[in-house]
Amino acid sequence: MHQSAFLRNLAVHHPVTLLVSKEWAENRKNLGWEKPNLDGVRVIISPNDEVIQEVFTTKANAIHSFGGIDAFPFVYKAFKLAVKKKVNITVHLEPLNLDGVKGKIRILKYWIIKLRYGRYIDAILVKGFLGRACYEKVGFSKEKIWDWAYFTEDHDKTGVDLSDSGAAKLPSFLFVGALIDRKNILPILKDAIPLASGIEKFSVIGTGPLEKEIQQIADNHQKIHFLGKKSNREVNALMSAHDYLVLPSLFDGWGAVVNEALMAGTRVIVSNKSGAASLLLDETRGYVFNINGSPDFSQVFKKAIHAGPTSPERRKTIQDWAHKRISGHQGAEYFKRIVKYIYGKEASRPIAPWLKGEVMPSDIIKNV
Repeated sequence: MHQSAFLRNLAVHHPVTLLVSKEWAENRKNLGWEKPNLDGVRVIISPNDEVIQEVFTTKANAIHSFGGIDAFPFVYKAFKLAVKKKVNITVHLEPLNLDGVKGKIRILKYWIIKLRYGRYIDAILVKGFLGRACYEKVGFSKEKIWDWAYFTEDHDKTGVDLSDSGAAKLPSFLFVGALIDRKNILPILKDAIPLASGIEKFSVIGTGPLEKEIQQIADNHQKIHFLGKKSNREVNALMSAHDYLVLPSLFDGWGAVVNEALMAGTRVIVSNKSGAASLLLDETRGYVFNINGSPDFSQVFKKAIHAGPTSPERRKTIQDWAHKRISGHQGAEYFKRIVKYIYGKEASRPIAPWLKGEVMPSDIIKNV
């Protein structure tokens, strides 16, 4: 879903074939997502073993990229076949949650995977600083690890009216996501309520087991608005109408909603346990708070309130940055440079476009 813009741009100048186990995940439909645009990409749905074999045989010199290693049976089966066929392999990996006993088990599991398959993998494309930290900890070669991201669709600038941006006297905040404990939305709302006099509103979009509790909070607090399920188009419009997106997750492999907000010119507050925190190295685009330390959410929330609504000029600056750094086109160009580098056709190791010229503050990535 969050690689469609990348794949479509890659397919402009190169043949791209996508193998998927099923067409469209039901849980994504329930969240209001729309079917991704894969124009130009050859999509093969639920291929049998013979078709998979044929892909590796007829496209032996292609770059074969896998969305994970063993997380999904379909992908793992194809990955093991690719290893057997000795084709060119790159792997896209989200961060592992290394907290607690389960985290230690995951480290051991991926250490074994690294021992078994590491020498067959040419590049590991990891999501955010979280991804880099955990796969270095597992023991994968730093030379093989590449900073990667998700790439959402470009926000249509012509469809966004920036003229009224910043017209409100107080900043507005928006949460978009599944209403589950891992997203940390209930504690954040409770932290925001005592500071509500300094905000215009805090809107919540999503569905999930916490709906009733969030509705109760909204019923009792005038500035908390529960909007329920919304389509992608509605979410994009609402992002353009809010000053900040808030993603307070206890753990999130990435958090593509951050990309969508930046594409709309909306600032972001995100936890350091979300991979997409690596997009917020400059406070022009928003703030990162520390789940287990300082600055915590309340400190950052107060900072955002003090900064006030987002001006039209700042919104345009953020939107321009996003189009130049995290668009599908930029992702495709970066991937092509990675391929050229690892297969010896480019001498200089490329840098992820969203990290170029950025300084990586230690307080953003500590305790990842």
